[in-house]
Amino acid sequence: MNEIEEIEFIDSHCHLDYEQLSNDLQSIIKRAKEFNVNKLITICTSLEEIKKIEEISSEYNFIWHTAGIHPHKASIDKFAKDFNVINKNCAHKKCVGVGEAGLDYYYDFAPKKDQIDSFETQISVSQSIRKPIVIHSRDADKDMEEILISKYKEKSFSGVLHCFTGSKKLAKAALDIGLYISFSGIITFKNSIELQEIASYVPADRYLIETDSPFLSPVPFRGKTNEPKNVYFIAKFVADLRKISIELASKQTNQNTLNLFSYMRTS
Repeated sequence: MNEIEEIEFIDSHCHLDYEQLSNDLQSIIKRAKEFNVNKLITICTSLEEIKKIEEISSEYNFIWHTAGIHPHKASIDKFAKDFNVINKNCAHKKCVGVGEAGLDYYYDFAPKKDQIDSFETQISVSQSIRKPIVIHSRDADKDMEEILISKYKEKSFSGVLHCFTGSKKLAKAALDIGLYISFSGIITFKNSIELQEIASYVPADRYLIETDSPFLSPVPFRGKTNEPKNVYFIAKFVADLRKISIELASKQTNQNTLNLFSYMRTS
């Protein structure tokens, strides 16, 4: 790692409360630091389980968190459409964003109406408190684009399409309203041709990197539990796609992450 001693990385999306990581958190953090991954955002998927997330982010000054409900849990989390409860949880001093919220039509874990209602509620929270929303979108490009544009016309908001796997059309629509796009280990998969093309042309001030750990380990770690240290390998792959140095990719993604999640600078 000598060649990147002066470079730092941010994992903008991981799930440190999931048992694959939380059961060995000290080692996970140690390995992340060895790869100069010095800041992490641990992402909430259910407000019914947020206390563990808050405890993790409160314990470490280099870890922050979000508060929200994943679309998979839009019909089972009792707070999925509760503006006031979501808003209250987002007020925590280490909370830097809303979500992850969104739409997932690949799995049939929640009815589409419940997903849409929960997503729109969380966008409303984001609009109200001026904290960005972390957006999950899978096999839902049409509805996602329509909701984003419609809600943005009502009132502007900031956010990121995390672990992006959508179309060029959705990417353009998101960029047109000022959202960011985040790339995960999926970018390294050999069949991710369109995604790699998108990653090569997203503006330099609008892309992030993430692991989404413990899921989606990048090449050459596919099949193994993902962890925040691997954001280094994602950064290296994206840098090669964009024909820039890893130093520049680090600088750009760090700046973009701090610009989007601006509460990281003050909490």
